[in-house]
Amino acid sequence: MTSPSKNPKPASNFRSQLEELEKITAVLESDEVDLTQAIDYFKRGTELAASLQDQLNEAELKIQ
Repeated sequence: MTSPSKNPKPASNFRSQLEELEKITAVLESDEVDLTQAIDYFKRGTELAASLQDQLNEAELKIQ
């Protein structure tokens, strides 16, 4: 895995967060994790979803 840059561009940050959320979703849908791991994945997923929503809201404000 490549190391993240110190100042990622917003679009690349959004893209990487979305990709991570998609991976988490796939893992949770696979039923291959135990409950403790699933809870950790779920917490991380909700953090990512909130961050992505904030970025979308900011983008929407910029185009209005």
